[in-house]
Amino acid sequence: MIFELAGGLVVIATGLLRHPGDFAAAFASHPGAIMTQTLAKAGLAGKSIAEVAATAAPSAGGLLRVLLATTWIFFAYIGFCTISQAGGEARNPRRLLPRAFLLATFIICSYYLLFSWSVYHLVPWRFVAGFVAAAPSDISVPLLIGVLLPPALASFVALMAGLSLANDLPPMLMSSSRLFFAWANDGVFPRSLAAVNSRFRTPHWALTASGLLATVFLLACYRWQSYFAGVDTVIIAFTFTYLVVSASVLSLPLRNPGIAGRVAFIRSRSGRILVACLAIGVLLPLLVLEISLLGRASTIFWLGAMCVGGLIFLIMWLRATRAGQDLDQVFSVLPTISEEEESEEF
Repeated sequence: MIFELAGGLVVIATGLLRHPGDFAAAFASHPGAIMTQTLAKAGLAGKSIAEVAATAAPSAGGLLRVLLATTWIFFAYIGFCTISQAGGEARNPRRLLPRAFLLATFIICSYYLLFSWSVYHLVPWRFVAGFVAAAPSDISVPLLIGVLLPPALASFVALMAGLSLANDLPPMLMSSSRLFFAWANDGVFPRSLAAVNSRFRTPHWALTASGLLATVFLLACYRWQSYFAGVDTVIIAFTFTYLVVSASVLSLPLRNPGIAGRVAFIRSRSGRILVACLAIGVLLPLLVLEISLLGRASTIFWLGAMCVGGLIFLIMWLRATRAGQDLDQVFSVLPTISEEEESEEF
């Protein structure tokens, strides 16, 4: 984590301490071998910054594009879901999870804003827009900032960027496997996914299923579209999930007053209603915008996954009902322990 942050701090320092003129001069005189190869691949070899910027679509910028860019926030902040999905393994989650969300939001938002400010302070945004239009899968911050860095330092930044992506795999596998485990334990997914390894005390079949499904999804994206179709699908899925969660804040007191009465964060009912309504007011238009602009393939991938998951849920629910199980009762009680038992356990 320290090395990853160091790579980002190199970018921030370079972007804020240097000027657009420095980038223009370096780009014109010695852009570097990797930048030169990427420009040639994109058909931009020999073009100046102004010429590359001129290739940007006329629609680049504007309120609609800003809103579309906002949807990518749900991918950038995907780690917040990891916090909640692994909350059952935290000590006193009712008290610590809200603190984790607030602290992480402040730190990460500050870091991301500073990072973005430094990049666009140094590199003209229209140049980036033109570059993206020609080579959307090849452009990156290390590629841009590397024009002004020594080769060794540019390689370090690129390596840390790659490491930060690879470092997402363990927490994503952990969080998604916990969902599989919880569904299986509740009886709405195959029971085998609730098995716990006797040696490592982890849900090994849930972990395996998570990894296999993620691999199949990734290969499908490459086969029928591109890597970005996968990212867009995740964005749509998370927007929809947050929308449903916001709606559940409104419905929970009616559906389960007991659980609603134990909410420890934003105790005021009117305060929770206000936050939920604000979230719905923002998320619903974003979801419509994403479905309309992010591409047909991403929407189809998302709907396909929803249909498969919903079908499994329905089959298992009907099977449990025929077996005499009351899943309504299962979902009406949270599988938590009291704070006294929690303190004794830890």
